[in-house]
Amino acid sequence: MILRLCTSNEGKRREFERMLGISLELAPLELPEIQSLDVAEVCRAKAAVAFERLGHPVLVDDTGFELSNLKGFPGALVTWVIEAGGPSLLYRMLPSEGGAAAAAMTCIGLANDTGVQIFIGRVSGTVILNPRGENGFGFDPVFVPDGETRTFAEMSDEDKDGCSPRGIALAQLATYLGERY
Repeated sequence: MILRLCTSNEGKRREFERMLGISLELAPLELPEIQSLDVAEVCRAKAAVAFERLGHPVLVDDTGFELSNLKGFPGALVTWVIEAGGPSLLYRMLPSEGGAAAAAMTCIGLANDTGVQIFIGRVSGTVILNPRGENGFGFDPVFVPDGETRTFAEMSDEDKDGCSPRGIALAQLATYLGERY
């Protein structure tokens, strides 16, 4: 089976290939993204559209970030929040009382002729004000996972792969693929 990854991001393809241990073809489609805080809902919709357009098995992903004191906001809208004010905006949005608990999640959708399978990785942690580290992107410089003192951006790829939400979701996908193909 040939799997396509719906992205134009070569770095993301390398990350997926490294963690899955398989080669993927890029499928750089522009997909509509429904507006929802629910990462799985967004991912499922994107995967269905990608399969409909390509007619071949395809992987898509979506990432979200939940601030506990904001009832899960920004969720799947995190990219737009970071584009509007940088990763530190995630901390600055928090109410002055109540702490900085957060959760990062990645949802990977595998769409084929049998439907869409969803794999979700979720990591709890804390959001910090001052970004640290040079590795990664998005919220990586301001997110410290529980049990760690480093942000994702301060970790090596190998360290991050083992505890990141994308790493967790890809491990689930690898197991699924191994059992079926």
